[in-house]
Amino acid sequence: MRVRGERGEVRAGGRFVAALGRWRLEPAEGVFRGGRLVLTARVLARDAFWSERGGAYDVELDCGSCRWRWRGLAVAWGEEIAAVTSERPEVLDAAE
Repeated sequence: MRVRGERGEVRAGGRFVAALGRWRLEPAEGVFRGGRLVLTARVLARDAFWSERGGAYDVELDCGSCRWRWRGLAVAWGEEIAAVTSERPEVLDAAE
């Protein structure tokens, strides 16, 4: 599965951590089916305190009329974030 989008955010315990711009999900190298996906996304804005604390983050991506959410991801921070996800996110209504 390869998917691209325009918006998303990172949260920690319900708190805003970062606003994301263009993002993409691609299969991790060497994984063909039912494996992990690599998420990369441009960071538009971030809260330095919460992004530097480490630990697990929740990542939500806008995808059409819904939002995809992965909980408890380890995120590598820079101008872009990088994280490895499971293939199946929680699917939320876009209004949530």
